[in-house]
Amino acid sequence: MDLSEEETASSSHEEYVVLNISGMRFETAERTLANFPNTLLGDPARRKLYHHPTRDEIFFDRHCETFPAILHYYQSGGMLKRPGHVPFIVFRNELEFFDLGEEAMGAFLEEEGLSVAKEFQLPREGWKHRLWIFLEKPDSSYVAYLFSLVSLAIVLLSVTAYCVNRCTQNDPFFVVECVCVIWFTLELGAYYICSPNKLRFFQNAMNIIDMASILPFYIQLIFLLITNRNKSYISLLQGLSLVRVLRVLKLSRHFCGLRVLGKTLMSSFREILVLIVFLFIGVIIFASLVYYTELNRGDTPLESIPEAFWWAVVTMTTVGYGDITPLTPMGKFVGSLCAISGVLVVALPVPFVVQNFKFHYEAERRMHENKIHTNQRSVVGSNENTSCLKKVATIVSSFHQLHNSRNTWSLVVTLQAGQWSLYVLVYSPILLPPLSRYSDPLYSRLHAFFQKLPPYYTSIIEPVYSPQLFYSLLFPCMEPLSRGCSVSLFPPGLQASSSPPSLVIPNSVP
Repeated sequence: MDLSEEETASSSHEEYVVLNISGMRFETAERTLANFPNTLLGDPARRKLYHHPTRDEIFFDRHCETFPAILHYYQSGGMLKRPGHVPFIVFRNELEFFDLGEEAMGAFLEEEGLSVAKEFQLPREGWKHRLWIFLEKPDSSYVAYLFSLVSLAIVLLSVTAYCVNRCTQNDPFFVVECVCVIWFTLELGAYYICSPNKLRFFQNAMNIIDMASILPFYIQLIFLLITNRNKSYISLLQGLSLVRVLRVLKLSRHFCGLRVLGKTLMSSFREILVLIVFLFIGVIIFASLVYYTELNRGDTPLESIPEAFWWAVVTMTTVGYGDITPLTPMGKFVGSLCAISGVLVVALPVPFVVQNFKFHYEAERRMHENKIHTNQRSVVGSNENTSCLKKVATIVSSFHQLHNSRNTWSLVVTLQAGQWSLYVLVYSPILLPPLSRYSDPLYSRLHAFFQKLPPYYTSIIEPVYSPQLFYSLLFPCMEPLSRGCSVSLFPPGLQASSSPPSLVIPNSVP
């Protein structure tokens, strides 16, 4: 048997999986899905939950236009790209439903311009946590929103005072600036107090800007009080006053457009560098040409090549002040070529900068949608609740071995909180006769299990005796199960996933 016959024989014995996504059928090899065994499609036990017995296919009532990208993720070994016509939130929901994992989700978010930041540790103390929410989340309360408006008004007032202040103690704007700096100091101190990581606080760009904008004021004030406006320190004070102009950047805390502009300039560094190089070359060439064409004209304002640099810059950038102009016909011809070349040089990198701006603007919008989506799916984010989720997950994992009836199935329901997923076992002894709530040993074990949970977790244990309700497994996870106990956790603010149950496995499977 040659190689081609062996490949034909092996392919004939290969198992295929038919996937029906809202009426759109896909067929792929099972080994393709097995490339990622920890996902919904890669795990045969989890995939079996959605098996349609009469059609012999796996059916998902999901967004069909998204699934080709998800299937390509399995076929390509990890390449994930959102189709342009699929909204961001829809694609993210599908990734979460098919459980492609944190690595795929992180790569997707980075591709969309949403930087996957390191897990931020919130303050543990109650008052520090509330203070951090008050400062960082203006939409958390009406008072926090008013505080953000007052802070914005003081920033604008401070910029105005900086522009008209004459740095004299008798100037009324000096008093206004003193009040503004005191406000900024108290605000920065509040951020420092509620910051759980002091080192990261000093590494934050906005905090560096805040410190750089208020420190020169105190240094100037000390010099004015100690040196009595000695002339030797006047230049130093004037230099420090220039640093205070960074106070304008504090507006980026309140306007996302400024943050988008800053990200655009940083990401367009190469394009801007190319523009500067082109302008530099053009300025040297046309300044030299116009100087030699005007050399024999006695009243020409272009007396040297360095003086012609200014004319070349304003001409290539199409500003055209008119303070310096060539007088000879040949010089005017060179000026025309300089203006046309400047239009081409400036126009070439502009589309790339605009594209970067559009990318970061869309990323900022998607980040806002992502925050809303995350808050709707899970609002448990504090360290205390996250640590409790770890403990509960450990307890649930150990409790899995307490009930090993051969005829009992366990439904694993996913509850999401922050970046953690809590898997809650829902037991359904479908072949056991109905038992009393208090005589059932399973209920006793469940009751003992819930005694180990944190005090603010509430247990719901509801016996149901209708065998027909067994297929409620295919519906939202809080639906009752047949002849069993539906077990769910509802801590304050934690919501169960709106997706269907994610896994059904026999108890004998580890």
